[in-house]
Amino acid sequence: MRPCVAENGTLMLDLADLRTFVEVADAGGVSSAARRLGVSKSIVSRRLARLEEALGVQLLLRTTRGATPTEAGATFREHAGRIAAEIDIARERSHPKATCAGSFASRHHCRSARHIWRRTR
Repeated sequence: MRPCVAENGTLMLDLADLRTFVEVADAGGVSSAARRLGVSKSIVSRRLARLEEALGVQLLLRTTRGATPTEAGATFREHAGRIAAEIDIARERSHPKATCAGSFASRHHCRSARHIWRRTR
């Protein structure tokens, strides 16, 4: 696996990989996150490996009992969660009749996203 880099040298990260990492960090393990996301454990593991390779840092300490963020992972989780939520808010603002169901925002920021939408109308 090689990280995807844009022509200008910017590292390109997959949004699904970010969301998957956030779910694993929040759920405390790959199995729980896979159930929450509705995908297989192998897909979750593949996404995590791709993200860690792209960033060049280990984000999670994995054991047979689960996964916990490393120091770098905890910092990255904070930012990745906000990015995913902001994307959902932007999607909702551009499609106000869309529901938050199934989105990252539905589990993390849907109420505030709706509140922001109402205030900006």
